[in-house]
Amino acid sequence: MKTTKLPSWKALDKRWSILVRQRDPVCRFCKKNPSRQAHHLIGRAYRSTRYDLVNGLGTCGGCHIRIEGLGLMFTLWFKEEYPLRFDYLTLAAFKPICQLKEKDKLPIIEQFDKAERSLS
Repeated sequence: MKTTKLPSWKALDKRWSILVRQRDPVCRFCKKNPSRQAHHLIGRAYRSTRYDLVNGLGTCGGCHIRIEGLGLMFTLWFKEEYPLRFDYLTLAAFKPICQLKEKDKLPIIEQFDKAERSLS
């Protein structure tokens, strides 16, 4: 039986970023410039939402830097701009997942594959 090699976590990070930017081709913050970066709404340290595409926001480089410095002001903006996503992520971030394991890559890959099909 042939074993398929799973992608690295770094490769999954890159794929997550690409999918977020494909979904959000224009910066969601300024709504003017092309999205060149993907911002994690709930920080990457929270493993339960790290690869969730709902947790991404396509941004231009300038806005990504501004967002990182806004702290609570950005949180308030996000809550007002995207209330359903805010509520979902607030609950999802506290799922009891401490550390992702190799077997956890499969549902992430399936989610990414489904997203790619819907973006085509």
